[in-house]
Amino acid sequence: MGDDNGVYNLLIVSDLHLSEGLDPASGKFSPREDFFFDGEFARFLAYHARLADGEPRYRGRRWKLILNGDAFCFLQVVARPRDLLYTFDRDEEGWQLLADLPAGQRCTAANGSLRLEAAFGGQSDQQAGVAVQPPGSMDFSHSARLCARLYAPPEAREVTAALRLIPGPDQAERQSPWVSLKPGQWSAVTLELPKECQQAQAVQLRVASRVAQSVTFCLDEVWTEPRLSPREEKYGLGTTAEEAAWKLRTCGAGHPGFFRALARFLAAGHRVVYVKGNHDVDVYWPLVQETFGDLVVEAAGRCPDLAGADEAQIRANIEFCPWVCYEPGPAYIEHGNQYEPANFFRDFLEPVLPDDPQRLELPLGSFFVRYIFNFLETIHPWADNVKPASRYITQAFKQEPLRMLGIIVDNLGTILQAMWEAFRKRAIVPRVDRSVLARMAARRGLLAGLPPEAMRDVAEVSLNWVAGWWRRILRTLALGGLSFVLLIAVVVLLFQPLLDLIRRGLTHMPWLTTVAQLAGSVLLFAVRRLVERKVESETEDYLLRAARDVACILTRHGLAVPYLIFGHTHNTEVVRLPRQPELPYDQWYVNTGTWVQVLSEEEQLIRDRKQFTFVEIVPGEELGRPTLWQWNDDAGRPAPVLLLNQG
Repeated sequence: MGDDNGVYNLLIVSDLHLSEGLDPASGKFSPREDFFFDGEFARFLAYHARLADGEPRYRGRRWKLILNGDAFCFLQVVARPRDLLYTFDRDEEGWQLLADLPAGQRCTAANGSLRLEAAFGGQSDQQAGVAVQPPGSMDFSHSARLCARLYAPPEAREVTAALRLIPGPDQAERQSPWVSLKPGQWSAVTLELPKECQQAQAVQLRVASRVAQSVTFCLDEVWTEPRLSPREEKYGLGTTAEEAAWKLRTCGAGHPGFFRALARFLAAGHRVVYVKGNHDVDVYWPLVQETFGDLVVEAAGRCPDLAGADEAQIRANIEFCPWVCYEPGPAYIEHGNQYEPANFFRDFLEPVLPDDPQRLELPLGSFFVRYIFNFLETIHPWADNVKPASRYITQAFKQEPLRMLGIIVDNLGTILQAMWEAFRKRAIVPRVDRSVLARMAARRGLLAGLPPEAMRDVAEVSLNWVAGWWRRILRTLALGGLSFVLLIAVVVLLFQPLLDLIRRGLTHMPWLTTVAQLAGSVLLFAVRRLVERKVESETEDYLLRAARDVACILTRHGLAVPYLIFGHTHNTEVVRLPRQPELPYDQWYVNTGTWVQVLSEEEQLIRDRKQFTFVEIVPGEELGRPTLWQWNDDAGRPAPVLLLNQG
């Protein structure tokens, strides 16, 4: 617990976007991964933990780390689930040498793998192998494939491998195609299982070569993959609680350093508050919240320095906020997706499908990521790091026009399917449901500190903003068209006198008409400037507008705070809000940006592509201008973020 009656220092970060992470087998990251900074994040937390204990300014208070939405990206986890059958962590687990194969020598378990020693004579395509025959038959009725991971040493030459399944009575044996093993690499050997395959009495793994050599192979995992729908095979699992929990475990396996850092932070008495966003709305499910705690506790068990840590206390120091995090005194904290029509949830407190409450109701932006951007990132892994997204399309077509055109043509079916899915699930136009407001009072437990009437007013801001989406778009388009027409008129009126001068000369110029034309051009230019300012006001940062409205709501309910902190847009920003006369201090809109690399010309002018931004709030110091910080990993300390004045 923190000192001063539970008062904490605050650390606020947003938009980390962890997904599948590093595959320990291949040593490579998923092409959809955006967070490569487990080590930097661990050092960031360790530094602040030391400050809490040693720096007088912090008065020994513990930290409250607020993960303000999109800490994980469940949408970009598309790996297939798998059920591990054998890992060989301790022994052979029942696997034995196939003694009837001439090249087999010995089978032993060591260092977490099953080792098969084989000696090929070179006279013919000789085989060696291992097999497991459990006491009872194995059930493969729900499995789509059987897989094994095999390592051939660098000196191996022309070696192939295959899996063979020995089924029950009256069924034919099944064998996978022979796979060429790459020397010095791990290779996957896969056997596709037909639907009629129910039971099996034994599994064999065979290796073969016609080159005379002695080779020791390593088999470290054997697993099955469940039978999935074609959509799940291509785009990943859906949004049920069980599917989301599996996705989070996949993220945990790819980011062990991240969870170890959280484990050390929590074990030292600090807290973690998780505010969900649009990419990690799956954290709504209690099972996912429980899985998050499990991953942290399991990570603590893998840290020798945390031996004997209180697991119950670690779990107790984790908190989940269903929409906003309200810290009385210093800050109102919200991710911000509810003010963007493409990422607006009809009911963000309970974001489930009305006719299927076991699944989440996703907005249009989520469909775009799931069906389009995940595919594009297999081609351009940097695709969603370019901001805005439209710039990626422009840049890709400029650099590789023929390839991009080919991609669209070749994948027209995928694009049409994405549009159909979004249309079928009514995600094209945001669904505004005002009955959500009426239910606020009945869901007081989900409001994270705000009274229902205040949260209802905040929700109404987002509903009204999204409900006026089409109207604002049409008005902006109309104003933009008017601005273009006025520009043409100004140009014509300015150039008409020049044309008259060329045609008629000075002596025959219609000077009265010329003066009228010039005066008209000045007037139209002034009108155009007014129209342009109106367009600029229509396209103003929607989160800044939301912050102004929320600030007024909080003041009206006696809940005013100096800082209104958002994320979501990935744009670091600090803006003073209009002064409210009843408050003795200024209020500020703060956007904490992202830890994801941003590929933007404007941003790169004043910052690196990697800028680990955060906000730090120390109780008693929250009435001044907030400072956005970045974690400078090379220096081992924070530094102020440079912001560009664009106004």
